[in-house]
Amino acid sequence: MKPFFLKTLFLLISGLFFISCQQDDEINKPEQAKFDQFMSFIYMGDAYSSEYYIKDDSFIFSDPAVQEVYDHLAKLPELCTYVNENSIPEYYDTYADYEKMQKVKFRAIGNRVTTWAKLNIYDLPNYQGWSWGFWLDAQVHKIEIPDLNGSFGGPMNMDNRMSSFMLDTHYQEFTGNPPAQTHGDYTEVTFFDLKGCSGRSVVWKGNPYNNQLYVPTLASYNWPVGSPSSVDNTISSLIFKFSY
Repeated sequence: MKPFFLKTLFLLISGLFFISCQQDDEINKPEQAKFDQFMSFIYMGDAYSSEYYIKDDSFIFSDPAVQEVYDHLAKLPELCTYVNENSIPEYYDTYADYEKMQKVKFRAIGNRVTTWAKLNIYDLPNYQGWSWGFWLDAQVHKIEIPDLNGSFGGPMNMDNRMSSFMLDTHYQEFTGNPPAQTHGDYTEVTFFDLKGCSGRSVVWKGNPYNNQLYVPTLASYNWPVGSPSSVDNTISSLIFKFSY
């Protein structure tokens, strides 16, 4: 009877130990098991990508190098985001850094050159509500609006109210050498979250082959991507210009 009791006790203890080990394994599972999302971005010309998961509104990346860069981006007071044609965000420490990296000598895009462009901004999603319009042409190459309140262009106060925009780039077809022009191939609009065209910024570019650049809502854009800080209803100033 005693050996049977000891054998039963041993099996019971072994079972409890096995369960305990399983629970410890669950607790101590590597973080890799939680990485269920993937992010790619470009910072100052270098590409970064990593799996990640969200914990308490924070992004946890599997790649420590990506974690370090993303944490740096989230703290930048003048972060500039360029939304490229592949929808992969390109980040720069400041708008001035973005401009330095973007400068290239003039060249035509295919057999088309820009002639004039129009920008419409709206205070509601889907191009609804109050709107302002801005035009570029052969004489006007750049428009800078340091304050989007009602003191410019009419009674509508657009400061911290912009939610969507439409950018139309018009062009001229040519054969042989491109026609003479003094402005670049692209149209470019940059929105800033502070007055005086300062603070954080986000840039979009149009060109003769992307002549209708429409963004129905800014709610899906953040500073930086994925952060809780949305671009929607945060714009206070803008620069609209021809660029290279």
